[in-house]
Amino acid sequence: MSLLIDLLRHGEVARPGRFYGTTDVALSDRGSWQMESATRGGAWDAVYCSPLRRCADFARRLAERKDLPLIFDARLAEIEFGKWEGRNAEEIISAYPGVLEGYWADPTSHTPEGAESIGDLFGRVVEAASEIAASCRGKHLLLITHGGVIRTLLAWTLDMPLSAVLRIEVVEAGMSRIRIPSSGKPSLVFHDGGAMC
Repeated sequence: MSLLIDLLRHGEVARPGRFYGTTDVALSDRGSWQMESATRGGAWDAVYCSPLRRCADFARRLAERKDLPLIFDARLAEIEFGKWEGRNAEEIISAYPGVLEGYWADPTSHTPEGAESIGDLFGRVVEAASEIAASCRGKHLLLITHGGVIRTLLAWTLDMPLSAVLRIEVVEAGMSRIRIPSSGKPSLVFHDGGAMC
């Protein structure tokens, strides 16, 4: 039996436009509204979630309202941005000329100082997804997480090189769905890249 996983990125955060990574920021009011809208009418067997507040606060409310099991997994947290944490693009470009542009072109070759590598992110995220898949056959899960985690899971699903992972657009409160069969490779069912926003 296959497993369906809906991947939901958190909504807008307070003070948006910064590289928050593992910095624990809350959702804005708009971000909460975005997530409420994205999950309206949805039906799942359980919720898996990043422990960071911008995912966890909403996940607790949703799980309580729908009476769903809620499982937090630190492997679903966003990538650690090191020296870039809490800064916006202009600040990073000013402090580290040429580095951000290199990261956007190929994040596998331009890990920020003190940051987690894309390869390490891929390893922990795929490990989590594989363990979840092995224990949840035949179920439909909601995974509430971050843009980096979703890009990584989509790259894994599509056999994309990690150097191209930032070419996948993941909008605030955007939803994607992957199917993981009991044997064989995962497949992408749909992806909301924000083209209609």
